[in-house]
Amino acid sequence: MRIMECELRTAALVAAGALVLSLALPPGAARAQQPYVMKISTPTVHDIPDTWAARLAAALEKDSGGRIKAQVYPASQLGSIPRQIEGTQFGSIQMEVVPPEFMVGLDPRFEVMAAPGLVDSQSHGQRVSFERLGITPVAMTLGDVLPAIQQGTIDGAVTGIGPVANFHMVHAAKFAPQTGQPAIFLIAEVNRKWFDALPKDLQQTIERDAKAQSVAIDPLAVEQVKQSEASFTSGGGELITLPPGEHAAMMKTIDSVAPDVSSKSPQLAAAYSIVADAAARTRQTPGQ
Repeated sequence: MRIMECELRTAALVAAGALVLSLALPPGAARAQQPYVMKISTPTVHDIPDTWAARLAAALEKDSGGRIKAQVYPASQLGSIPRQIEGTQFGSIQMEVVPPEFMVGLDPRFEVMAAPGLVDSQSHGQRVSFERLGITPVAMTLGDVLPAIQQGTIDGAVTGIGPVANFHMVHAAKFAPQTGQPAIFLIAEVNRKWFDALPKDLQQTIERDAKAQSVAIDPLAVEQVKQSEASFTSGGGELITLPPGEHAAMMKTIDSVAPDVSSKSPQLAAAYSIVADAAARTRQTPGQ
């Protein structure tokens, strides 16, 4: 019945279209026809987050019939990661695509995805305490990492190979150990007030397209990692893989970190349990 009503209402509007066009538009009607601008901010360039954002922008404009005008700003054009988070909070940015652990100050549950040992490969899936390895972790934006390494302010960085290659960090850090831990996830955050003000069909379009593009990016993400590794080594960098015994010892040391840290907060423990259970269900056994 609702479908019938919608169809009749649409037909009536189309039939009356010639008359409507001949009349003066009421105040505010012209503004109502303007597309919804959606600024999407990422800290990376020529990497997985900004590629995903560009694909999402194209899909949204197509699937919304031009009613959503998505604009992608890679390479922290709208500010450092903390500024991007603030912009999304206050509405000057409609969506940000960053690792969730940068938003721990807003909600400690964002820290869960950075738990070491959560996943065992890229296909399966920095800030959780590494003190058991004798390391003092500090969350830094990409623009600050390279000069900090050059100046000796930090001894190393946990990051993806994409930023290492694209920001030409090989000139300051020649060696890149491939520990595989922790996994660096990405999360797309949308300003709630802006999203809630959208028509329901556009809300559904954003949710549907974001989910679809998150799956569609997987093959490209795998290939992009390979390309970044090749770029890093061709520039004189060396990728280092830990011997099996050393890697097993490292994992034994850090595997208990996330359960210990999360146990101090019921809210955080519940969130970690959900994610850890999902990881366990989707983990492949050797040979699969």
